[in-house]
Amino acid sequence: MVNYAERLYELRTEKGLSQKEAANDLGVSQALLSHYEKGIREFGLDFLNRAADYYKVTTDYILGRTDSRAGLESSFFHDREEDGIYNTTTIYRAAIFIHERMNTGSAMAGDSADLLYSIALYRILFTASQKGYIPKRWFSLPPKIAESLPMSVTEGILMNFPDKSPNAKRYGNPEPKSIETVIKTVENYIKKALDALDNIENSKYKNALIGEMSFYVYEDAKYEIGIKICEFDDQEKGLGKIILSMLIEELFQMGAKLIFLDTNLNNTRAQHVYEELGFKRIRVRKDSWRNQLGELQSSIDYELTKENFCNFKNR
Repeated sequence: MVNYAERLYELRTEKGLSQKEAANDLGVSQALLSHYEKGIREFGLDFLNRAADYYKVTTDYILGRTDSRAGLESSFFHDREEDGIYNTTTIYRAAIFIHERMNTGSAMAGDSADLLYSIALYRILFTASQKGYIPKRWFSLPPKIAESLPMSVTEGILMNFPDKSPNAKRYGNPEPKSIETVIKTVENYIKKALDALDNIENSKYKNALIGEMSFYVYEDAKYEIGIKICEFDDQEKGLGKIILSMLIEELFQMGAKLIFLDTNLNNTRAQHVYEELGFKRIRVRKDSWRNQLGELQSSIDYELTKENFCNFKNR
């Protein structure tokens, strides 16, 4: 079993800290920390607690009584038969497994993972509040911020996610069954969504990124959508109607009662596409926004109900 000296050395080097830096943060001399890491001297309870807080592990982990930094029983890390079944418990176990591995590679990675889990749960909770499952009063942010800003925050965290420390231990074991189950389930879901692209007649678009779509959910089952075909060579080929049809069909299946969007008053090509899909003009907003040059622009609001939807997906 690993002893406390090895654990202290391991935790410090994983963080990329010099002995002098760690000793200063822990409130001891470098010489004393060196003695602790070499097992020459034993530390007291006060230092043990400070080290556990500093390295964000349990005291039992430092003492070598467990291999779990979060204090979980060793039996938790043995695969279970039910880990092959995709459910909340399997997701939870996969999250714990990956958190333990991230903490081993970088303490900051473990913190980032915790924040990402919390943001994902926050988005679920917010949606639950909008659907009547929990009280809306639990949330203090304005609805538009609560439903959209977490996505931007998530992207920021992922872009700055810390790399694994070169001093961290290398994991050579196969992935836990729960992680395998989560990965396979999500990848199958993504593949199913990609298979829908087979309805596009020209096969050259199947594996090409030609644009982007988005949607936001508001109260009363109202959905706002947007689309942009970024590649000029792929514009004016009917792809917009086909791809939008796929999105709109899915949103109505998800329970949308009304889908709305807006477009530039001068964009007659987009207006033609929306009206072919069944969107109805609601209003014209004169000088409602400015373009990148600071010029005032006008827009048209459109709305679509399921009854008026004209699906071009299979045409």
